Amino acid sequence: MNLDKENMKKIALLITYTVCLFVGLFHLDVILNLFGFIWGIAFPFIMGAAMAFVLNVPMRFLEEKVMKKLNFSGKRPLSLTVSIVLVLAVLFFAFTVIIPQLIETIQTIAVTFERVIPQIQLKLEELFKMYPEIQQSIASLDLDWKSMVTALADFLKNGATSVVNQTVSFAFSFASAATNFFIAFIFACYILLMKEKLHRQIRYILMAILPKKRFDTVMKVGSLSYRIFSSFVVGQVKEACIFGIMLFACMSLFGMPYAMLISVLVALLALIPIVGPFISCGIGVLLILMVNPMQALVFLILFLVLQQIEGNIIYPRTVGNSVGLPAIWVIFSVTIGGALMGIIGMFICIPISSIIYALVREWTYKRLEEKQLLPANQEVQNEV
Repeated sequence: MNLDKENMKKIALLITYTVCLFVGLFHLDVILNLFGFIWGIAFPFIMGAAMAFVLNVPMRFLEEKVMKKLNFSGKRPLSLTVSIVLVLAVLFFAFTVIIPQLIETIQTIAVTFERVIPQIQLKLEELFKMYPEIQQSIASLDLDWKSMVTALADFLKNGATSVVNQTVSFAFSFASAATNFFIAFIFACYILLMKEKLHRQIRYILMAILPKKRFDTVMKVGSLSYRIFSSFVVGQVKEACIFGIMLFACMSLFGMPYAMLISVLVALLALIPIVGPFISCGIGVLLILMVNPMQALVFLILFLVLQQIEGNIIYPRTVGNSVGLPAIWVIFSVTIGGALMGIIGMFICIPISSIIYALVREWTYKRLEEKQLLPANQEVQNEV
């Protein structure tokens, strides 16, 4: 081996990497504490970047569509301000309208149980009167429903409120949480107000550091990631809003109870891929079942019909093929994301998996072309 300058540099890098790996393995706790410290510092800026990404969707629409003809320098700050107000209005609506109404509905269901359960018990006795053993077991059930309902109502009125108040007080007692949020919000505003300049600066830095081939690859992956995430977020929000409006109109037409509450819950949970609609459907059926069992069955049928319309007509038009992820990988992504990060993981793992899928698919085609193994039939290629 020729020990020239280039080879000596490679050997030095290899030795340095080996020493760092060895030290890291034997001082793993120190490395983890260091990463935790770095994460604590970077967390407000990461949260700010996430806020900027979400706020950029309505801000971009307002700036490019609504305020397109306005010719003044304050168009960007005005669009950002309106976007923040819209997001705050949605949060205010959720916390001041939906949550109190949901608590009130649960209290109503608890009171309804006191009246319905004994009736169900009598119906079961009549149903199984041909089977004396089962009838005797049902009749022997002596549950103090009144005490149970009273305890549940007291918890909802006093216990749950006390727990929520204590939790909120405990959360706001941490000045670091408020500080982090404030820093993240300011950072998000700065990103949005000067996003073109930041993009240009990052581009110049990458051009200076990376070789041209790697620079093109990084820019391509970044552009793909932004397109997929933006399309997915906008598409999911549009789909959820349209589905919620359709459900509210149909429930109002059929005179079903809790039309507003269930429609809003369905729209919110529709943002969670795959499992969200099933959860919202179960909640809707349970709420209506306490009022009118027949209407609960009608709601279930109505929900399934609207879901088919949404899946076959609305979703392809709102989200389209921009995500480009087959159904089997969607299920896989939702499962892995939910196990790792809960609801947030379910939401973000689909676009991440779509990016990986698109890159792997492109790399596979490239390798097949190099080996001259790519199918000649274009239809076959599109199915791969």
